[in-house]
Amino acid sequence: MDYREGSPKPKRQRKQLSSVLNDSEIEEALYSDNSEDDYQPDDEESASESESEEHLWNIECRPPTRPSVLPTVQEQDLQPFTLTVSDSQGQGQAQINQPSASGSTSEWTTTEEESEDPIFKVRSVIDYFNNKMIECYYPAAQLSLDESMVLWRGRLSFRQFIKNKRHKYGIKLYMLTEPDGLILKFRVYAGAKDTDVTGKEHAEKVVMELLREKLNSGHELYMDNYYNSFGLAKKLLDHNTYCTGTLRKDLKDNPHELMKKKIKKGENCSMFRDGVHVGVWKDKRVVTYITTQYEDKMVQVQNKRGHVTQKPEAISKYNDYMSGVDRQDQLLAYYPCERKTTLMYNKYSGQRKMSLYDYRLNVINARLPEHVPENRPSNTHSAHKIMKATETTSNGRLKRKTCRQCTKNKKRTDSPWYCGTCPDKPGLCVECFENYHLELN
Repeated sequence: MDYREGSPKPKRQRKQLSSVLNDSEIEEALYSDNSEDDYQPDDEESASESESEEHLWNIECRPPTRPSVLPTVQEQDLQPFTLTVSDSQGQGQAQINQPSASGSTSEWTTTEEESEDPIFKVRSVIDYFNNKMIECYYPAAQLSLDESMVLWRGRLSFRQFIKNKRHKYGIKLYMLTEPDGLILKFRVYAGAKDTDVTGKEHAEKVVMELLREKLNSGHELYMDNYYNSFGLAKKLLDHNTYCTGTLRKDLKDNPHELMKKKIKKGENCSMFRDGVHVGVWKDKRVVTYITTQYEDKMVQVQNKRGHVTQKPEAISKYNDYMSGVDRQDQLLAYYPCERKTTLMYNKYSGQRKMSLYDYRLNVINARLPEHVPENRPSNTHSAHKIMKATETTSNGRLKRKTCRQCTKNKKRTDSPWYCGTCPDKPGLCVECFENYHLELN
């Protein structure tokens, strides 16, 4: 190799390998003592090299040894590896070993609490709500307890079916509420896996669980016949808590002579035992009720039509305070969280994409008339006023008149509505009221 003038020549020239060497020759070249090399470092260079070597790590380099037979994939996975690092003084040694995977039978496991609780993923949210309601709010005396349904039609081990609910399929919730619909505490029913309340006396366990913080305070609890029984009423009374509601006839502790007794409409019969009042009252059908608060007393109640009837006091109070969960379902129905797809109405819009607001505007515009006359005829029957009859017959029903407009069309219809402005006050249907006065004009 040629060097330019003025440039320093290297003090040492490395050997050039002119041929391909095998592993043994490379090892001999690397670890030879270089006795044939005439290179001699000066004093300054040897001193600097000795100082730098004190801080270097001694890394032992060996040529790779290739096995005659390559190991299989399984053998490679089972072979551990070891990494060893040591300094020049033999201190600070660290070793990392990869354990062998032979005989490994490990599986994914869960904690004992998660395996026993089927709703452990939402348990913290439920407990947080219940505890917050206990801390920040205390209800009035009247409480109602009933079940509610959360819509769910997917796969779920504890999905329930209740035919008289708005959402027949879903997750059943036991709720303790106030009569106005405020939820105080609730519990998710997880089926047979819910070991705290499942099994014998399931309804009684649910009631005592929801009332745990409200016992011994003089509350009045209203429940339906799914929960009520003589044993539960006696147990709540021992905890200074009253209960009222309907009762099933086929329970074991019911008074059998009272259940078999034949009574007439409007008649009420009652029996008492250990402070528990069980009664039978007949209106349109026989109603069996139980209470630990009210006596055998009849009260007057006015219905929606203004008729005054007599009912047992326990039944009257039950109708007033039992609708807490139903009221809660009604309030939630105004703000539904379920959303259906918009593709069903979009196919009628004639456009690829359209918002619901624009679709409604198009529907309204399509329903409006194209041309509205400027001089519209005066509404001559605007002074006419439709009224409803107030007189009743001997049976207590409203008096009805034959509709004049339906009679012209050869159809007989009796209606409680009439025109209070016309002199003869003709009977008219709500649908015929406008057409009748238009024909008169």
